[in-house]
Amino acid sequence: MNDLIPFQFDGRQVRVIEIDGEPQFVGKDVCDALAYTNASKAMGDHCKGITKRYPLQTAGGMQELRVLSEADVLRL
Repeated sequence: MNDLIPFQFDGRQVRVIEIDGEPQFVGKDVCDALAYTNASKAMGDHCKGITKRYPLQTAGGMQELRVLSEADVLRL
C-alpha cells in the first residue's frame, strides 16, 4: 500500500496517494474542502471516467475510498 502524501487546501487536510506515478486525491476530502454538502452527488455530477476506489486505513478501519485524478479535482 502506498503512503499518504501530505497536502492541504485552504487549511484543510486532503489525503493524497500516488498510484502508478500519478497523484490521486480522496474525493470525500476534496468535496469537504470545497464545501459540497453531498460529496457523492458532486463527484457524480462533475467527475468523468471510471470510479476508482482505493483501500485506506481510516479511524473506522480499512475502507475503500473513491480517489480522483487531478483533472477531476479541477472539475469540482
